[in-house]
Amino acid sequence: MAVKRINHKGIQILYTDFGNLIKLDEQLQLLEELVTVLKASPVKVLILSNFEGASLGPEFMNRSKEVGKQNQNKISRHAFLGITGLKNILFQGYAKFTAAKNIKSFSNEVDALDWLVS
Repeated sequence: MAVKRINHKGIQILYTDFGNLIKLDEQLQLLEELVTVLKASPVKVLILSNFEGASLGPEFMNRSKEVGKQNQNKISRHAFLGITGLKNILFQGYAKFTAAKNIKSFSNEVDALDWLVS
């Protein structure tokens, strides 16, 4: 569990893998690690977050919305994977609360990466 830097078409992207995380403390730890990386970045970043198989509860969503709103000036684009069913409703709420304009959910990683760097 860590925020990783990956490259796609020569462009650096922050990758956060919440996939299959069901424990709140693990989810929050990864989210706070992302916050630390964002605050340390001198430039806006591209982020790919994977939520495939993750179980998201209200505590995580509340903290995620706070983080998203507070750090919009550090995020150029944010792509999400694994946003289906109930998670799609949570995603829509996140987007509305944070007023994020450059976020989008995808069904596969390649499309998400291509959108991030386009």
